[in-house]
Amino acid sequence: MGHTLVFALSLAALAVRCCLYYAVTNPWWFLPIELLNGVSYGLFHTCMASFASHIAPEGAQATLQAIVRASLTIGQASAGFLGGILYQKLGGAKMFLSVGLFDVGFCIFFGIMQALITKYYDNTKLFGKKGYEVPSRNNSSSGDSSQESHEVGENGTQDKETKRALMDNV
Repeated sequence: MGHTLVFALSLAALAVRCCLYYAVTNPWWFLPIELLNGVSYGLFHTCMASFASHIAPEGAQATLQAIVRASLTIGQASAGFLGGILYQKLGGAKMFLSVGLFDVGFCIFFGIMQALITKYYDNTKLFGKKGYEVPSRNNSSSGDSSQESHEVGENGTQDKETKRALMDNV
């Protein structure tokens, strides 16, 4: 599914969850709505750790994951503070509606930005002609196995020299 789609899915689930909180008239409806918490919270944090590990330089995965986790913790603290202010000014139901509508808008913004980045950003400087994908070893019959052996090491990953050369070209 990919990191981007999982991020968009978790953001959309959070928007739906907040808007549903606004619409609840019977407290028992909170229980099924809370099932969206697995998508909007659990899946998001799992994907963030995976994405941080994916983009981190070799040997710095744990450091980048710690930085991401610290940023999320600061964000949660800030959201709690701002949520308290919204609750005091708007009340509970309207607070959830305004947060849900903000999330809907942000989800649309996120989708548009990802589409523009995909369309206009040339990632061949960082990742070679194939983007994120590493050529499979089964394609050696295609005739250009010399290029494949240069880009991909024996274990199916890019070797350190190739990664360093690609990063130097940025």
